[in-house]
Amino acid sequence: MSIQYYTLPQNTSGAVNIPITNTPTPLVFLTVTPSSNNDLGTVRANIGWQALTGTTPVIFKIWRGAPGTGQLVCSVQDSAESSFDNYATTDFSGVISGLVSGQPVTFALTAETVSAGIQARVIGPLTMTVFDIGSNIVSYYQFPNNVYGAASIPVTQTPVPVGFIVINVQPGQNVILRHSACWIGTSGILPKVDMVFKIWRGAPVTGTLIASADDSADVERVAVTSFSHVDSGFTSAQTVTYVITAEAPDPGYTASIVGALTTTGSTQQQSSFYTLPHNTTGSVSIPITTSATPLASITVQATPELELSLRAAVGWELPPQPSTRILFKIWRGAPNTGNLIYSALDSGEGHYDFRKVTALAHVDREFTTSGLVTYTLTAELINPGTAATVIGPLTFTAVPEN
Repeated sequence: MSIQYYTLPQNTSGAVNIPITNTPTPLVFLTVTPSSNNDLGTVRANIGWQALTGTTPVIFKIWRGAPGTGQLVCSVQDSAESSFDNYATTDFSGVISGLVSGQPVTFALTAETVSAGIQARVIGPLTMTVFDIGSNIVSYYQFPNNVYGAASIPVTQTPVPVGFIVINVQPGQNVILRHSACWIGTSGILPKVDMVFKIWRGAPVTGTLIASADDSADVERVAVTSFSHVDSGFTSAQTVTYVITAEAPDPGYTASIVGALTTTGSTQQQSSFYTLPHNTTGSVSIPITTSATPLASITVQATPELELSLRAAVGWELPPQPSTRILFKIWRGAPNTGNLIYSALDSGEGHYDFRKVTALAHVDREFTTSGLVTYTLTAELINPGTAATVIGPLTFTAVPEN
């Protein structure tokens, strides 16, 4: 397994100002040369951006080859409102098969608005990673045509299976599960449409619920939900099936999964992670204040050659109040006194789309010595007089690549 990646030199919210118009804007180019026996590539992007005009839909695309003329690997549409919840962090992924050892492949990330009168801008963070990996390490499910609008899976109150993966696990291994999906509210838009995704070990409902996330959308209709979990504690070799379901829990409200949708599960022995004991929506109530609120920490053995993929997912909600902004930060070391290596700004409306899931991604490197390094994930309110609560899931992972 090897990684190619791009992050902003200062990978924090507000670090850049890259205009997004209805002409595709290239954000990142990455070239990977697969190692021996690595026939798959997992491509992930994490973009912090701001809506500038009204309700602002933005389409993000990952290309294999040149934008426009190459192969469109996956795409999603996300939305924000310039006068209300105008900050968003979009996280999505895709899997590419058929990679050939020693043959370089270039991937490109682009962004565009849906029409000429709509404007937005990338403000940071901006992270893109490509792992070339063997099919014996990662299992995945994605739509055959994994682009925005290529699917239409109706979602109602009854849980509907939207994907599954099967993984062979050895004793001592952890299974890192990541899921991302683009969906749209189809009826009962106001005050909001909720979408609950669940990850089951075994069959839906009768199996074991190991993670869930509740996301919502209002007049913007479209949302991208990305979250993760680590399944651990395996003491014997076994084959495990994971099933992902979706449901719109409120009566009279419906939604549709429109793509992209990608679920991956990879087995790891060398990884550091934190998850809630019950990593489901509504399992905790952690108040967020205007001071940096520690949510999770993980410790990693660092070496000078290490490249470390850091990812987090946080489910949160707002009380009835105006638009609220939350700044998530990843610190190398203690909050405030350590090094701020990543931050992302997300927003919601307390009277409307007040349940959110924010996904974070960064790659840390350039360690000067060997030793233990602790990373801390924090959240804070931007505006005094507002409130927010972490409700789960809460996952923080560090996967090393030497």
